[in-house]
Amino acid sequence: MVDLPCPVEVGWTINRTLPLSTEDIVTGAAFLGDRNPLHTDAAVASASRFGELIASGPHIAGLHASMLPTELSAFGAPLGLEFTVRYVAPVKAGNITMTWSVVSVDAKPSLGGHFLAVRGEVRSERDGLLISSDGLVLLARSL
Repeated sequence: MVDLPCPVEVGWTINRTLPLSTEDIVTGAAFLGDRNPLHTDAAVASASRFGELIASGPHIAGLHASMLPTELSAFGAPLGLEFTVRYVAPVKAGNITMTWSVVSVDAKPSLGGHFLAVRGEVRSERDGLLISSDGLVLLARSL
């Protein structure tokens, strides 16, 4: 089988800025079944060391991770294989900027595509780095 070039190269980057409201934080936690009052109860959260509601980690990590298949589907059939997520600081209401960059591309002819190693971040103007992530995605030519 002749290996085809990958349509995505090292350095390929995607960005998304998302307004995150306190209502989004509460709704996201409720959808996930996360009953931690830091995500659902403004009075409890305001009395905490955070001083306000903070988003559930899986809520924001899920929004961040979903950017990859959304954007990569323009080039083939993406499939997330593994992700490591590091929660650096609490995510509070306000604009958050999420990014992913491809850091390596390795052909995988037996799977009809390429492994993409990716690195991502979630940041806010107010608090800087909130989440850092590394992942591995298979970008195949077809499903």
